[in-house]
Amino acid sequence: MKVILRVILLLTLSFSVLSVAADYMNYEVGIIGGNAIQPPPDTFLLIRKQDKVCAVKFTEWQRGNDKSTPTTFQSGEESYYAKYVWYLGEKKGGDWVLNPPVRHGESNVTKKRSYGIGRFAFGGGDFKINCGAFNLKWTPPANVYFYEYYNKERQYDTEIALTRWRTFEEIRLDDSLEWLRYDENRPISIIN
Repeated sequence: MKVILRVILLLTLSFSVLSVAADYMNYEVGIIGGNAIQPPPDTFLLIRKQDKVCAVKFTEWQRGNDKSTPTTFQSGEESYYAKYVWYLGEKKGGDWVLNPPVRHGESNVTKKRSYGIGRFAFGGGDFKINCGAFNLKWTPPANVYFYEYYNKERQYDTEIALTRWRTFEEIRLDDSLEWLRYDENRPISIIN
């Protein structure tokens, strides 16, 4: 009986996750997961690691709608593009300071089909959110991971906070923020 209940629960959960997949890939909701966070559209995401803090906001999102049948030499994967702005701050005298930023910029991330065979494939795009002092992994549409792009040492010391702030001037680095870390046991939450 317990096995049957577990199967029913698993199927119910699977269908609920699939039902948000369309919104997820169209970037209409925010998502909190165990290894990544997707901010709600048009809001800032705050990232801190060691003595640096960074505000990131995705300003543009495009889906290529160019998926094709894979062949021996190309993946056929759909392409994605996202543009973002970033502001880098730091810890000064025990306080986090973001305004004025130490550095700021605008960049983009891409996911493209790869060409080649197996480990000899190339292309695929640029999956790094560059935020001055560190580079975090990105996947479409706007997922920012809790770890650096090349995380061979398995370091999970990055913290991320979701916000509702839409402009840089609104950002406040105070105790009201909920900083999250990598947690593989955290259930997926949808943020509207």
